Amino acid sequence: MPYEIQQRPALKRVERPVRRVSLQTMWGLFIQAPSLMGTAIGGAWTATKVADKFGWAAGSGVVLVALWALFAQIATLLGGWWKRTASRDHEPLDGVLEMLLEALHGRNEEATKGDLRVAIFVPENRDRSGVLTSVRQLTDYASRGDADGKGARRTMPVFQGVVGNAFQTGAAVYDRLPAGMTVTDYLVRAHRFDRQQASQMRQDRRSWAAMPVGSPGEVVAVIFLDSKVPDFFGKKNGPVRKIVESAAIPVANFLDVR
Repeated sequence: MPYEIQQRPALKRVERPVRRVSLQTMWGLFIQAPSLMGTAIGGAWTATKVADKFGWAAGSGVVLVALWALFAQIATLLGGWWKRTASRDHEPLDGVLEMLLEALHGRNEEATKGDLRVAIFVPENRDRSGVLTSVRQLTDYASRGDADGKGARRTMPVFQGVVGNAFQTGAAVYDRLPAGMTVTDYLVRAHRFDRQQASQMRQDRRSWAAMPVGSPGEVVAVIFLDSKVPDFFGKKNGPVRKIVESAAIPVANFLDVR
């Protein structure tokens, strides 16, 4: 196998965080209540007048328009709440990723020029039998250097890359670009990306790592890192790998290990 798989102690099953409506959101709905009531009452009054003059068919049309306007207002309010809580949900994870970067910088003198990136992936889709088929990048990249900080919400099949391997095996995966190979060729040959996918990925990457959170068969997240420094993650039981592996604990705590 072209990359190294390193077994690690299993964590317990993890539950996803629950999104709750805050007091601020409830207050916002209360403030907007007169506007919502106004829309409903105004629509009913207009519908009655139109029905008296043009018949109930026309009045029903006005009712539908009024209901659409009411639902649009409610959807706007709830959409704003969802967006705000979604960004807040990831704040602790962003902090974990930043601390991981700082720790790696403190242990590896190559880190400052290593253009490190780190992100978290979670399960996305399963087939009818419950087998995981694809994963999703939950966070944007936390990075050092000029690395791209975006990436959240992208998905990929579970059979691709070190991330997919970590999800499937429940073991940490470390990899590096072999001498004499391009990134595109290596990702195609070793990690089952098609050539178009591989050519769109960062071509300056030289080392990759994937740390699972959860036990084999029940992996609920994977911490992914890459660097442009060859063999950045070093050898088994080395200081860099120990730092990477320690990051699984705070991520598990955020995801509420029971």
